[in-house]
Amino acid sequence: MTAMSVSGTTWRLGAAAVVLSFALDPLGNVPSAAALAVVAIASLQVFLLKRVDDTTSVVLLALAAIIVVIATLEIFHPNVPNLTVGLLGFRKSATFVLGIAIGLGWRGSRMHALRLAWWCMFAAASVSLVIHLMFPSIEQAIPRSADKYTASLGGMERMQGLMAGPFHVSMVGVFLVLSALAPGVVIRSRWVRVTAAVIGLSCVYFAQVRTGLVALAVGAVVMMLVTGSARRWANRLILLTAVGILCVVYLNSLTEYARQFTALRLLLDAGIDDTRFTRRFTTWSTSLEMIDRSPFFGFGSGSAGDTLGQYFTTGDRVTSHNTFLKYAVEGGIFQGLLFTSLCIGLALAVRARRDPTRFGVAAGMTLLIFGLVGAAPEALPISLGLAVTMGLCAQLTADRTAPAVAESGDATVRENRGQETADIGGRFRDSPQPHGGT
Repeated sequence: MTAMSVSGTTWRLGAAAVVLSFALDPLGNVPSAAALAVVAIASLQVFLLKRVDDTTSVVLLALAAIIVVIATLEIFHPNVPNLTVGLLGFRKSATFVLGIAIGLGWRGSRMHALRLAWWCMFAAASVSLVIHLMFPSIEQAIPRSADKYTASLGGMERMQGLMAGPFHVSMVGVFLVLSALAPGVVIRSRWVRVTAAVIGLSCVYFAQVRTGLVALAVGAVVMMLVTGSARRWANRLILLTAVGILCVVYLNSLTEYARQFTALRLLLDAGIDDTRFTRRFTTWSTSLEMIDRSPFFGFGSGSAGDTLGQYFTTGDRVTSHNTFLKYAVEGGIFQGLLFTSLCIGLALAVRARRDPTRFGVAAGMTLLIFGLVGAAPEALPISLGLAVTMGLCAQLTADRTAPAVAESGDATVRENRGQETADIGGRFRDSPQPHGGT
């Protein structure tokens, strides 16, 4: 196999892995397993054939490979009822890590890859929103593992669309809004970004997930801090101060208006005393107790899966409600530490020098906040799209000797806005291809 064909094949496999994951997920476990097979093949080719001289990428790929190996062994853990359950648990835990590897080892144009992942998430959110608003019978006909309790909040039906649950909808909504706040490098059309923000906000509203509200608020502040020049920062600070003053002046009126939003009303009324949140203290305590009982080998694939409780009728299982605890429960402390190290490495890698698009920050903030109170990697295929995005943004930019992109990474702060956007996009796109391009 020639160098050129290797690079081209890897690009096609990566694209197929992303697209098939989104296209087949609503069809059930068997089609999703087929998509997982493509994801696994694409990532295996990355592990075996990718040659990088960037130490950070090498370390991150090594961590991902070890986690996947441990996750594979977990399938055969004595606590796992059977092979089918083991494979279901593997899909929920390993697909996310495989997505990171695919992003890190992407062989073609990273700009094209980012657009592919973004458009897949945009399409999933858009179609789900249309189905929820106009074709509720289709939404109700899609098979889901989550129960009716998850599908409603305060008597209001939550949006699920084509996805497995409202948690997924809220995650993709938050990312679309945060990515719309990023510089116009990946998605250059202002109207497309505005449309994405509107659809994202609609998803967050109709999903009625309180974690989504927190992620949206915190993520928006972070995106404002990591994008823009010093002058723009000052303008934003003045704007935030003005908004804060207005909120204080009209606090009572705003509070009454906010209470019309079910998730926000419950968040304001109950806060951390709400039973949906207080239950997490119990599951976190149970997760830590399970880790203490089996610190080295864990309890196997799916033992901390959110929707696999019906299969563990005799074994040990918990809904961890925390991504980091999930990996430690299933694979032991070692896997938990490896996964934490992988996340820290990705967070350090998506700085402006490596990621002028700032999509890595948008994806990372979404995953972090949802991951603290839930198993974010299980929110497939959204978590796969975010994982691929994080991996792509963690790669080192091509031109290491060229002047660095402005610390803000914002292509709109110079006088010649269009030319600079093209320059940043070109530098991010034209990565060195030791085996040829696509």
